[in-house]
Amino acid sequence: MSNTHIFALAVALAMDAFAVAIATGVSLKQVSLRQTFRLSWHFGLFQALMPAIGWGLGASVQGYMEAYAHWIAFALLAVVGSNMLKEAILADEDEEAAAAHGAAAQAGDRGPLQHRVDGALRRRLDLGRLRLLRRLRLRRRSKHD
Repeated sequence: MSNTHIFALAVALAMDAFAVAIATGVSLKQVSLRQTFRLSWHFGLFQALMPAIGWGLGASVQGYMEAYAHWIAFALLAVVGSNMLKEAILADEDEEAAAAHGAAAQAGDRGPLQHRVDGALRRRLDLGRLRLLRRLRLRRRSKHD
């Protein structure tokens, strides 16, 4: 591994740790010295262990995957790319449905998106009611026995 690769890995790990540190700092109301030490210790520990564990696991399966590595990379990138395309297409459809629903709501009609949401919610509520009724029946039976 060249110095450039090591530096790139260090920057990537630092950016990840920085993002988590910001999110943690925002969520804590008051930061104590103990919290600062614990957070620093765990960040350092995991930032050191994860690349070492990954290197060890990668080195252990290198012989098995060497001939197929390019196909595995292709498959992973194809899956990620197709999911990105699917989400982009579905987001456009959802935006169109939301716009149609907004116009229909102004006209007093409910759009197809709202009907799907209502149907799914109704099914969940019905399943919850059925489970509750079954529990009550079982309790009644156990009291009578």
